[in-house]
Amino acid sequence: MDVLEKAFLEAYSGAMYEVFTDLIAKKFAAAGVTLTVRERARLTELLQADRLEELRLRRWPWWVDRKIDIEVPEEEVAAIGRRFEKFADEGLANLVVSAAKDTSVLVLKAVDADWPRQARSEERARRGFDKRL
Repeated sequence: MDVLEKAFLEAYSGAMYEVFTDLIAKKFAAAGVTLTVRERARLTELLQADRLEELRLRRWPWWVDRKIDIEVPEEEVAAIGRRFEKFADEGLANLVVSAAKDTSVLVLKAVDADWPRQARSEERARRGFDKRL
């Protein structure tokens, strides 16, 4: 269960950065700048590293020094944070348990279907080992 929970937490934190990336991309779009896929990926990377001030867009000729100020109100950030905290507190545990149950059913079916062949193979290997002793 720990492995599954760690995987969900990793995906969860990545999703949080994606939501913030979407929010900032919308702010850029409102300022007239549409981010490319590569720029969005770079933005997410910088958000994760807490180095957002290093974001540079090379859209204009090198001699033009254009700056775009993007302001994200604290209320929007807090609302997103609350939404993710609520999910982590209430929904994540249920999701992990549900995924573990669903996965265990699939694994059990696969093992049951494959078990006779696997048992024969292991028995042959054991008999061969006994014979070589």
